[in-house]
Amino acid sequence: LEKDTTFTLVGRLNTVLASSRLNEFRAQFSREDRPREANTDDLTITVAGLGTTGRVSFLPSLETDDRYQVVDNLTWLFGPHSLRTGVDLNLTHTMQPFFLSRSAGEYRFNTVADYLNTIATGQPLWRDFRQGYGRADVNFWQKEYAFFVQDTWKARPSLTVNYGLRYEAQIEPQPDRPNPALAGSDQVPSDTNNFGPRAGLSWSPWKDSKGVIRFNTGLFFSRTPALLIVSPFTSNGQAQIQLTFTPTSAGAPVFPNNLSAPPTGVAA
Repeated sequence: LEKDTTFTLVGRLNTVLASSRLNEFRAQFSREDRPREANTDDLTITVAGLGTTGRVSFLPSLETDDRYQVVDNLTWLFGPHSLRTGVDLNLTHTMQPFFLSRSAGEYRFNTVADYLNTIATGQPLWRDFRQGYGRADVNFWQKEYAFFVQDTWKARPSLTVNYGLRYEAQIEPQPDRPNPALAGSDQVPSDTNNFGPRAGLSWSPWKDSKGVIRFNTGLFFSRTPALLIVSPFTSNGQAQIQLTFTPTSAGAPVFPNNLSAPPTGVAA
């Protein structure tokens, strides 16, 4: 069962500071709640050449994202120029109370015959069994800052030129449970060197102004999505582990059961 609930609250204030200056202030809060509950309490069974039945192996997956944003832009008119500058602060809070692949376990069979014979005779003809253990939650903030300045110059009645520069930075959270045996697992690099120049023009060479030639260019940057940040918190070789058993492995479960508790020495 998958749901997606979004709530957004936006406020805006435009202020005329003078006949040639206008300030725009915007603030917003938004929340997106995306609970994906498990489709069943059963474990997962995968048969090569046939398909998968039971629980979807990556469910349940529960997540809530909160976004806080504040933007302030100032426009200043002087002569043929319209100068615009502004700042943008964007904070994203990601809360994932549970996500653990194969949390209920998964049996995998090489053939349909092996699957049917296991059911009929009780013989352990499954290829392997996998079950996930360890950390299932994350809670972190991503912080984004931006500043820009841009000028729109009415060079001629038929020619308008735009040029400007935008700076962006994204500060990433740092893993709170790094793996001591894995160098670098305690760091997620932030992105702080994003300078994006912009330029453009609008030209109307025809006297009747029935046509316009436009040209725009610029350097743009995209944010690092929270999904990629989750991995350093959980998939560092220690926080989460996937245990794999064959029918002859010590401590292997008996089909169709999973492991009710992790083996000795494995943290839940």
